[in-house]
Amino acid sequence: MEKWLGIRRELADALIGKSEEVSEVSDEFNHSEDVQGRYRSARAVETGPMKIMPFLSDSDSVISANSDGSINLTVAAMGVDVDYIETSPYLFERVSSENTLLDNAGMNTNKLFFKTNENGDVVMLTRGNIADELPVPFTESLLFFYVLIGSAAILSIGGLVWGVIRSIRNYRRAKRNQPLIKSLLYRGATLWSLVGVLTVVNFVMILLQLASNPFQEWSNFTVHVIVFWVLILAAIVSLYPIGKGWRVQQGSYVIKVFIILVGLSLIGLFYILFFINFLFIG
Repeated sequence: MEKWLGIRRELADALIGKSEEVSEVSDEFNHSEDVQGRYRSARAVETGPMKIMPFLSDSDSVISANSDGSINLTVAAMGVDVDYIETSPYLFERVSSENTLLDNAGMNTNKLFFKTNENGDVVMLTRGNIADELPVPFTESLLFFYVLIGSAAILSIGGLVWGVIRSIRNYRRAKRNQPLIKSLLYRGATLWSLVGVLTVVNFVMILLQLASNPFQEWSNFTVHVIVFWVLILAAIVSLYPIGKGWRVQQGSYVIKVFIILVGLSLIGLFYILFFINFLFIG
């Protein structure tokens, strides 16, 4: 069946018929836990902003180990959910009978083979001459990116709301001729929170524009890229009041912990922008 890779499955079945052979699991091999993980197409775009596409489509192949030694392959974007058993070292054959969208598109999913290096680490998943996939490190996974963006959004919005409430209190104090609450740490935390919110908003605006036409020229987003760099500069400048307030204001552990969390979330956001090439002008 392998020689028919690249031909639509319906045509192959019509020409040579469906295989009735049933694979049997071998007790000699059990590499299900060694191969589990997330894999991404080796043909995925690594240059330019199109690098974000695997994160938007969730097209990664996810391999999970089953308790009986078999493995399960899921591809969320294609609705793929099939099981495999290991018949030779690192060679798995499908036991699920139903065809998938990948099969119907001519990309055979009957067998999965995991290539390993001299140390026994899996370096590639292949299921045909056009379907090689590479392991995805955790720092490049969807979960990692979603956690970074989500935590940055929550912390930044929370800090901004905190800053607004503090400004309202100072306004009321001023009307009553009461002393104002002044703190460089609070001011720095508010500035960083504002930077975080604006960064997320600018990021979402790019995604909405890309959704209408993923293949448009990146030069259309020059203004957004400039905004990102202005926000990065603002985050760096905000280090001054934070650093000064950190030395002057003793205690205040809650606000200091919050500032550390917001700062880490901003670093995470800017890392994502750099990784998906959103900081480069086309």
